[in-house]
Amino acid sequence: LFLRDMKNNNIDADVVAYNTVIRALCDKLQWYDAKELVAEMEASGINPDQKTYGLLMSGLMKANKPGACLTLFEAACADQRTVALTENVQLYTTAVTAAGTLGDYERALDLVSRMTFAGVKPNMKTLTSLMGACLSGGRPDFAVDVFKKIKRPDGLALTRGVKAYCENKDFGPALDIIESQSDKERCIMTGKQVMSNYDYVLRCTLESRNYIAAQNIMTNLLDNGFIPSKKIFKTIVNSLNLVQKKTDKEVGVSISNYDENDEFKYLLSVFDSLDRRNLPCDATFYSAFLFEGARKGGLARKICSLVTIARTDTTQYGKEVCLDGSDEIDDACTVMKEITWSELFNNYSLYKEELDEIILPRIQSRVSPREIRQVLLAEQGVTFGARRNRVSPKE
Repeated sequence: LFLRDMKNNNIDADVVAYNTVIRALCDKLQWYDAKELVAEMEASGINPDQKTYGLLMSGLMKANKPGACLTLFEAACADQRTVALTENVQLYTTAVTAAGTLGDYERALDLVSRMTFAGVKPNMKTLTSLMGACLSGGRPDFAVDVFKKIKRPDGLALTRGVKAYCENKDFGPALDIIESQSDKERCIMTGKQVMSNYDYVLRCTLESRNYIAAQNIMTNLLDNGFIPSKKIFKTIVNSLNLVQKKTDKEVGVSISNYDENDEFKYLLSVFDSLDRRNLPCDATFYSAFLFEGARKGGLARKICSLVTIARTDTTQYGKEVCLDGSDEIDDACTVMKEITWSELFNNYSLYKEELDEIILPRIQSRVSPREIRQVLLAEQGVTFGARRNRVSPKE
């Protein structure tokens, strides 16, 4: 309609006018009409420019047609009339992104080689797209190599760097990238990206059963002032298959033979870390932990029983107590020793006779009305039916 009005007013449409209409069509995902308009444009003797091809390729990517995007680019490269137009960093970057969407990292690498040979220098966006192609193609080692070549990465490049290191099972550098964003004045990632990366690294470490690295992730997250979200707790439960293992026991499915004590110690370390910041845990995580203790039995079940008491019993926190080693002990004080859940589990035989003289970390858990039944069921599974209906939902 816009071009028709120009024609009716005897105004010749130029490449800028055509590109304006093509952009509007691409924004509406009307890529077929946009291609028809390019054909009309050429029939009118107006040659498409770099912007025209850029709009068409971006439109095809928006329409989720990466194959057609690459076909258009390669056709332009093969045509002597338009090959010079393709020697543009934006067009090559879009082509690399299309190859990455298809999971064809070899083609993405070839495109970068071709653009370099043509004298077009890849920019940060090009290399970031190449990282994405290597990751989708199952070559995180290549992605790490590409990441090291980016001098000033943005948030997306840093995020893909974290993913590349994690998929390469190299969790230290991944955590270093996130740690580098702790300085708010120099932070490049958004808060959402930082939390998403914490969640991703935590999931990868737990799925690899690298509990030391997973513990470092949680400690780092809390030390940098972040508060674990429901998604973080859900990641822990799902990565360790805690709910699935409860189901497996019921149907008699065998459990994998990795050291489950290390897993249980990790879960206890989460409670210890939260206690240092006086933060609550998620009810789903709390319930899954208790179900795991009931499944394991033995010492794990005894510890879980104490955890349920620590969640609701506040009497020890109302006493006038002096911690062991204090210089201010008097007759009004009850001398108590403060230990962590991990210490109790590792040295239970040492502490079991003096539990009344020990202060254990308090367990805080958000329990909504719809989660009461699940929490009650989990607690009853480790307390031998001794406790009933003692859940206080958070309003």
